[in-house]
Amino acid sequence: MPASADRLEVGPDRPGRLGSGQAPAVGCVTEIVDPGPRKPSPAAAGLVAWGARRPFGTDSPPCPPRALRARPRRWRTIAGGFGEAEREGASVASGCGGEGAGPEVPEGGSERGGGGRGGPKGRANPLRVPISVDPNSYPPTASQALFLYALAFGLLYFLWLPLQRRDLVLGLLASEWGGLFGLVVLFAWFTHRSLAGLLCIVRPPPRGLAGAALVGLSAWAAVAILSEWVSPAPKEVIEQLRRSLIPTDGSRGLLATLALVALTPAICEEALFRGPILRGLRARIGPAAAVALTGLLFGVFHLELSRILPTALLGVLLSLLALASGSILPAMLAHFLNNATLIGLAYFRVDEKVAEVGSTVSAVIFVAAVLLTGLGLFLARSSNSPAQL
Repeated sequence: MPASADRLEVGPDRPGRLGSGQAPAVGCVTEIVDPGPRKPSPAAAGLVAWGARRPFGTDSPPCPPRALRARPRRWRTIAGGFGEAEREGASVASGCGGEGAGPEVPEGGSERGGGGRGGPKGRANPLRVPISVDPNSYPPTASQALFLYALAFGLLYFLWLPLQRRDLVLGLLASEWGGLFGLVVLFAWFTHRSLAGLLCIVRPPPRGLAGAALVGLSAWAAVAILSEWVSPAPKEVIEQLRRSLIPTDGSRGLLATLALVALTPAICEEALFRGPILRGLRARIGPAAAVALTGLLFGVFHLELSRILPTALLGVLLSLLALASGSILPAMLAHFLNNATLIGLAYFRVDEKVAEVGSTVSAVIFVAAVLLTGLGLFLARSSNSPAQL
């Protein structure tokens, strides 16, 4: 390692620039020197303890002491101006919501040369100081998200489906609470995250809940009509689904059916798909691709070819709602209302009358449902605050 590669000069004229002759991407900072009368800022001086482990010249974070490596960390720029590398790090360490989440700016400074404690005004300073991040808001990785999906899919196919063929109620309860929600709980426990932080259980404002209610009460019509136009399901499949939802022998009442087929999936399926899966994929491939891929995985998870398109579209809408609101609770509410509406239509056999309407009426219903769904997403998005993003 060159002799000059172990020094970092900080001063009014050289804010955080490496010394001359330093070879990039080698060595670690072992000393901070101030060539001018100005003393290093407290934030820069705090880098001394970490400098001996910093692989400088790259965007990789410092190597923390072994005792601290198990705790997730995020980085912020002193006096800002770190550009794409800072924005990329902010997206990885973001919280529950949309694209605006990221590191906070130190008090008295700004993200781009605010004249704070980290350097001279108007100068970009690449010094980054580690600050602790609550593991509650640290998203899973994409590989963890896909692993959870593969594990849940394998358990469903090889364990829970055979159990459902023997006892439908017991199989559904076991697959939802054990195979989905239980899997999320175990993941949170093994990765030392709180369940509320992993799922982004944040209390949404009333407008966010109103938007979720609009999506849940209207999206089913748009999804059903679009699926009927593109790929209509066979009548025997629809009748079999109706019998599974509402037993003809009256062995299960309406409230029990709502608890089994509406409330349970709204909690357990959202906990997995709009929790670690959506957040993990978003941290890697961005919000738009994560929403599309999460919706596709949600549709494939239901295992029936005729249901892939409608459930995938519903999954996309629920993912948009979760990202727009910055909380998983609106997605749970919309999921519950969607399933509850379908159960009510099947229970009172209103769906048969809806299926007999003409193409013109279907088009009007479709347009109205799309408008209401869009309004619901707008209400959820406009109710979000920058802190939730």
